[in-house]
Amino acid sequence: MTDDRLDHLIDAHLSGAMSDDERLELDARLLHSAADRGRFWRLAETHVLLHEGIQQLVAESPRTPAPRSPAHPMRWLAAAAVLVFACVLAWRGIVPKASAPQPFATLTAANEAQWADPNVELALRGGELPPGPLRLDSGTAEFLCADGATVVMRGPATVRFLARKRVAVESGKVFCRCPSPESRLSVETPTTEVVDLGTEFAVDARADHSTLVAVLSGEVQVGKTRQKRLHKGEAVEVRSDGILAIQPLAREEFPELLLASPSVSDAVQHGGNLLLDPGFENGLSEQTWNGTDTNIEAIRSGGRSGGAVRVFARGYANWPQCRQKINTGDIAGKLVVASVWAATPAHDPLRGRQVAMLKIVFVNGDGRDFAFAMRRFVNPKSEPDHFEQAQVAAFAPPGTRQVQIQLMLNSDLLNSGSVIFDDASLVIADEPSKN
Repeated sequence: MTDDRLDHLIDAHLSGAMSDDERLELDARLLHSAADRGRFWRLAETHVLLHEGIQQLVAESPRTPAPRSPAHPMRWLAAAAVLVFACVLAWRGIVPKASAPQPFATLTAANEAQWADPNVELALRGGELPPGPLRLDSGTAEFLCADGATVVMRGPATVRFLARKRVAVESGKVFCRCPSPESRLSVETPTTEVVDLGTEFAVDARADHSTLVAVLSGEVQVGKTRQKRLHKGEAVEVRSDGILAIQPLAREEFPELLLASPSVSDAVQHGGNLLLDPGFENGLSEQTWNGTDTNIEAIRSGGRSGGAVRVFARGYANWPQCRQKINTGDIAGKLVVASVWAATPAHDPLRGRQVAMLKIVFVNGDGRDFAFAMRRFVNPKSEPDHFEQAQVAAFAPPGTRQVQIQLMLNSDLLNSGSVIFDDASLVIADEPSKN
């Protein structure tokens, strides 16, 4: 007997059109049922072979030149797809997985990030750093490096994390913040190399093979063979024939550089908090806060000032969450800012790759989620019972009619670990700060 719902979930996964709720549902089914896993593998293979057949028909068409290479690219794609699916299932505990070394960088925030490879987002959200270059087609993605530096990609961009302190920008724009001597980075482009000397700086690897380096604070060293120092408020263009004249950083370039981080922590907030019961004083209900029923509970004490909500790992929920949706009407172009305080309790601390997440989801008139921004914060290294605040912001895309705030836990499919959320806020601002 055919399971139409399972086929729909698998098709959504293979086509890259899966929603968060559908991904959770598929996760649970694959973990519980060997039969479902078998059907997943069969449909995955059929999906790849179908594409291979289409490619073969196109190659044999008299209107289309035959491929020059004797290799069979779709055979390679089939093998790669099977490997990707195996990795996806391994992340969810379906097949044995070996312990991985600490990645050079982990994703901490994203704003409407669209990746060239649809499997990259899944890996990054799970705390992994896929090998090879990261190709971001649009939006922004913020990474925390192992030694404390922040690297923000602004799409379209291609970046490769080569080592703990080495980043290669093959194309596009990145913004780097190195808050301590231990966190300093070396950033390579096809044209030049930038060595941080304690600063905030931006690098733009352009299509014409030139590189723009701009310093917001501190100083950097620019150049591969003949180096020059660049100080706060200075910019330089580097071409294959060497460094051009150092010039003041143009004022019109500051807004883009300062807004590179999706957090927009200094956003000007106009208006009041749109959330109902932001302190969870009235518990959970369909009208206010709800979510993954088996993994959330309202608590009367343990928050910053009393009650709160606890999201905890249990069972097969990979992304348990508490959420609230607000009707906003047409707010296209306005800045939406969400914030929340959270802590991991001492009696049930986070472990492994577990992490708390704050997410804004934009919903269109048909009720479909079509854009989001998110931030990761509380993790196993956080001090137990110590509340820290996270903030994330994004400009509402055209078509927005509702906004949902999600307070999430990446459970890593463990049966312990929880996060206490309190004092949530959702505010619509007209524009970010220009300071």
